[in-house]
Amino acid sequence: SRNLVINNPVNLVPNGQFATGDMSDWYPVGVTPTVLTRAASGVPANAIGDYVARLAGSGSTIALYSHWGAATSTAGVRVTPGEEYFLSVDLARSAAIGGSAIQLRPYYVLADGTLTAPTLTIPIASVLTTWTKFTYSTVAPANAVKLQWYLGWTGATSGNLYVADAKMLRKSDGTVISDDTIDTRHLKVGSITAEKASFSQRGLTVDGMEFQHNTP
Repeated sequence: SRNLVINNPVNLVPNGQFATGDMSDWYPVGVTPTVLTRAASGVPANAIGDYVARLAGSGSTIALYSHWGAATSTAGVRVTPGEEYFLSVDLARSAAIGGSAIQLRPYYVLADGTLTAPTLTIPIASVLTTWTKFTYSTVAPANAVKLQWYLGWTGATSGNLYVADAKMLRKSDGTVISDDTIDTRHLKVGSITAEKASFSQRGLTVDGMEFQHNTP
């Protein structure tokens, strides 16, 4: 078969690596995290990126939304129902830590203004004193219009939770063209027409640009 596959992994979390050195773009709930350099005292070694966020347990739930404005219709990235997204985060903890669980969530805003948030629950015991990556995949539900990345630490009673490399990626590496058939979910209306695209033994040509197929 002949296929054209496109991949463009853009992180949809605006300040996912805390590269500004502060909580710019983030919307914290509860105690505001402290952004530290990866070399700061107490930060577990080998963090991805130059900065990490430290969430300090103080007896109440702490939450982070990826876009300023929290879970409202004005915040987050626009989505199309049926699109697939991948969420991930690197977590580590201090030697002693309290609390019941950590939740990684895709927070959807629906067209009627209501919210829905499927949840990956991470037991405290699963977070180590070394960095561990946690991932979650989700498909935008019917009527979804916006999406945010969310992390919550329930009953954060004591210790420190360290957060690094928060990511949210839209799946764009699906098969766009297979056996001369275009999957229009990945294309804008009118972007490719019969006059613009043609197949040959060499591959696909679009407006004079040739995409050669791979030969095993």
